[in-house]
Amino acid sequence: MKYTLLAMTTAVCVCLLSLAFAPDIIMMVAMKGLIDRSQAINPQAGYNMILIPTERTSHLNQPVVRPSNDMLYAVCVFDLSKAPDGLLISAPIQDGYISLSAFASNSDNFYVQDDRGFEGDLKIQLVSDKVATPVAGHTAVVSPSEQGIVLVRLLIEDETQLAAYFTQINQATCKPA
Repeated sequence: MKYTLLAMTTAVCVCLLSLAFAPDIIMMVAMKGLIDRSQAINPQAGYNMILIPTERTSHLNQPVVRPSNDMLYAVCVFDLSKAPDGLLISAPIQDGYISLSAFASNSDNFYVQDDRGFEGDLKIQLVSDKVATPVAGHTAVVSPSEQGIVLVRLLIEDETQLAAYFTQINQATCKPA
């Protein structure tokens, strides 16, 4: 009886620890994978810079979990401890749908905005709660964690305009303020 109780207690503890730490571990692996893949293309790639696609999303080059092949993705793996004044992130709005989403280190989506909510380009200043003065023209967004991922999605509405979509997504930026 005491071994059954010990086994059940151990199982419950392992389950609770898994639930508590799994999101952080998953995001840590995802962020490292994104940076590693980017460094294979550009050795200078790292935190707090935009990682731009060089080809269309497929099962061979998935930048994100369960990507859509009718979207282009630009990714910024951020570390606000390396950007004390925050990050300036922008995505140009032209014709078509574009969105910007931010994910904390535990995988929580803490910010999302599409082109329909902005006049002009999508521009945010991603900050920790320590920075209070946003850069003019940018919407201040407070991150609940120092590390995470910002994702820019651009919908491919017309296959014949693929080159123009790549030009547009290549104008996305992520840089220290």
